[in-house]
Amino acid sequence: MNTTDSRASRVFHQGTLEAQSRFADPDRADRIINAMPSISELDEEQVAFLQTLPFFFVATADHNGRLQCNFKGGGPGILIAETRTRLCYPEFPGNDLMLSVGNMLSNPHIGLLALSFESRRRLKINGRAEVTDAKQHPLGTRWENARLIVSIEIEEVIRNCTRRIPHLIPATEPNT
Repeated sequence: MNTTDSRASRVFHQGTLEAQSRFADPDRADRIINAMPSISELDEEQVAFLQTLPFFFVATADHNGRLQCNFKGGGPGILIAETRTRLCYPEFPGNDLMLSVGNMLSNPHIGLLALSFESRRRLKINGRAEVTDAKQHPLGTRWENARLIVSIEIEEVIRNCTRRIPHLIPATEPNT
């Protein structure tokens, strides 16, 4: 269990090991994590999935580990794969609190949860964020009113099971 050359030894830390010991099956956790491929780039199907999503969720933490989790929406194409190892999305003007962006400036680690209730699919992506003024980014004109562009250098792509994702179908927009 948790041998030094296993993927588990690189992913699990003291807290996860304690949680597994107290509340789960550590051997099962080792088997699952070691069976998962370590992927640091997107495949074609993942790129297509991400670029059709109308929304996703972003997790950041400040230099003290205080977390922010935010919804990012804007319709299909809100998340773009610049390459198989780099994603970007726009930051639109909002309430001007800049909690996630501020976190990225002090701690570039970022996590994305890409989720489709319609296809019951999810993908987790961890990486390092870089914030650029939209006027200075090559894709900055792609999104009207974008203030900033967040680029993410992918460090890990984690395929997730679909269990417990409810199947929801988007409501049709009322005609205006």
